[in-house]
Amino acid sequence: MKISTVFNRFYWNRMILNAYWSIFIIYIIAQILVYILGGKPEQYSPLYDYFIPYMILPDTLLILLLILLELLYRYQWRYAEEAILAGAFTISIIMTICIGPFIHGYLCIMILPLLISLISFHKKFLYVSFPLALLAIIFVPLLDATKRGDISIFEQILAGSIIVGTFVTSTGIIKRGYELLNHLERSMNSEQELLIQSVIMDRLSKTDALTDLYNHKTFHEYMERLIENQAIEPSPVALAVMDIDNFKQVNDTYGHWVGDLVLKE
Repeated sequence: MKISTVFNRFYWNRMILNAYWSIFIIYIIAQILVYILGGKPEQYSPLYDYFIPYMILPDTLLILLLILLELLYRYQWRYAEEAILAGAFTISIIMTICIGPFIHGYLCIMILPLLISLISFHKKFLYVSFPLALLAIIFVPLLDATKRGDISIFEQILAGSIIVGTFVTSTGIIKRGYELLNHLERSMNSEQELLIQSVIMDRLSKTDALTDLYNHKTFHEYMERLIENQAIEPSPVALAVMDIDNFKQVNDTYGHWVGDLVLKE
């Protein structure tokens, strides 16, 4: 039993995609609430200076990305898992770049690919997403001049600390999970070996080693069971007894090893 076969990848890929759609819906609701509650800076006038870069553009990119992942999941399932995992990093980058500069703590969005790696139990992607997330925390604020003055080095250090803590925790969980799976695999293999040995021993105890026929002990077991069944449901029963005439002469004349061959044949 390989560890990779323990998980239903198809099922968990579907769950991750559902989580992406949920995140997208929550993201849209958050955008609307921020705008209604006055989170939009006054310098964004006319309104399309705010809606286009901070709502329409990221929402369009996210919808196209999610549709692409759905198509890969349905029609190119061999590459779906890698694409869905990479989608976590892409979603984080889009949200981090396009989110309003007045929303503090947005860099913590980069924790998403690490959490998806943990859910999918994908250690390699965890190791890849960790340094990329740290680089994103450093360089993404530099891509938008409006964000440079709104984010402090303290926020970057805090977001980086959260990323590091999540990576260390996720690594420990995945490592512990592999240990448990290996222990489970060894236990299952041991149980299978014991079961096979038990079947072999039961077979040997019921049959004659020379002729491979049921022995005297097994005959009485079946006979007792047959008699019990006859008391419940009577039915015709026949017992045949076979004997080899003058078989002792074969052993005396040619030896017991020849007699054993005769019985075996």
